[in-house]
Amino acid sequence: MDDPCAAGGAKTSTRRIRHLSALSVGWVFAFWVAIVAAEDQRGNPPIPASPGGTASQLLPATDSPAYRAPAVATYPELTWFGGALPLVPAEQIYLATSMNGSTPLPPTDGPLFRLASLQEPADSAPDGPDEPQGNGSAGQEQQKYGHEPVSNTLQFLRNQGVLLDPGSWQFDIGFTYTLFETPFPATTTDTTTGNVTDVAPGTLRRRLLYSPFAFRYGLCKRVQLFGVLPAGYTDTQTSTFGSSITQHQASLGDLTAGANVHLCDAKEDYPDVIATLACTAPTGNYSAPVNTLVPGAALGQGFWALSGQLLMIHRYDPVIVFYGGGYRHLFERSFGGTPFAAGEQINYLTGVGFSINDRVTFSAALQGLYVCNTRVDRATVRGSNLEPISLRFATTISRRCKIFEPFVSIGMTQSAPAASMGMTITYY
Repeated sequence: MDDPCAAGGAKTSTRRIRHLSALSVGWVFAFWVAIVAAEDQRGNPPIPASPGGTASQLLPATDSPAYRAPAVATYPELTWFGGALPLVPAEQIYLATSMNGSTPLPPTDGPLFRLASLQEPADSAPDGPDEPQGNGSAGQEQQKYGHEPVSNTLQFLRNQGVLLDPGSWQFDIGFTYTLFETPFPATTTDTTTGNVTDVAPGTLRRRLLYSPFAFRYGLCKRVQLFGVLPAGYTDTQTSTFGSSITQHQASLGDLTAGANVHLCDAKEDYPDVIATLACTAPTGNYSAPVNTLVPGAALGQGFWALSGQLLMIHRYDPVIVFYGGGYRHLFERSFGGTPFAAGEQINYLTGVGFSINDRVTFSAALQGLYVCNTRVDRATVRGSNLEPISLRFATTISRRCKIFEPFVSIGMTQSAPAASMGMTITYY
């Protein structure tokens, strides 16, 4: 049988616990309200409410970090728990507005609204010399400090583009190693009869190690002059099975001079258009003309030449797309009393550059050339046409008034250089 006294004691304990809990919650709430009121009163004088407990003309608070617009806003009646608003600070008016549900709570610690009678002038400047001025009014320019950083994202096209200001200059040094490998059939003949008795595979290897001395000068806003005079070392090896003949030569190369002209500026979907005109003088030593028809196969080709090229550049920051083509004519000359006319040359290139930042750019380019048939003694040599195509990869780095460009080129056809690599250092 249950004890009624024990049951009554349990009910009394439950009531006490409930009373103590309610009292504790009440004291905590009162203590919290007191703290909030003390914090709100600090630096904010009481603001009288409008008659009848309404506040219809309110302005955004000028010292609120979220609202600084000077326009007057009209809001519905504000009540403090159903009664007239007492003398309360602006933050408590804002709290009453939020509790009434007429405006959402913005992410700010300052007062949202103040009465129009206490609104500060919209054009009043903040006190103190170190106060920030905000974003500024319409028509007011934002103050700038220091110098604007110079972008070098197009420097990987400095040989084809017009990038120099009038009176500015650039000078290139460095080194380039290029290897050409051309297979050919080596025949063995009978010394008595003169008949061919055997055919063995042979290889012609041409190695070039040179410095591409180049100079560029900004003549005016749209014209840039340039000159190139390589100097270095050439090694030519002719080898067959069991035999090898090597020739060494150190000399200057052919002198090439010309101008880059900026014809059209980029606009909407149209690219920058740059024209290049150049003339080549045979200042370098040359050997047999058949082996030096491809540009870059030797320091000297032995021909006067004229060339022209157009280059188009599209800028899609941070990507730069370029493409173009040109024509090169080598003038006829005599070798050993025999007239020799090299084939006409049609060149083309396309590629892309990706700027990592204002100082570093990665680039890749497809470079191609078509060489027409050669004419010897006014007769066309059929099958002498060539088509060298290569891929070039480079990284262009601008640092301390110098441009460093390591590069590598890979031949895609037999007449192109098998490999080419090096480093170009540009001073400016």
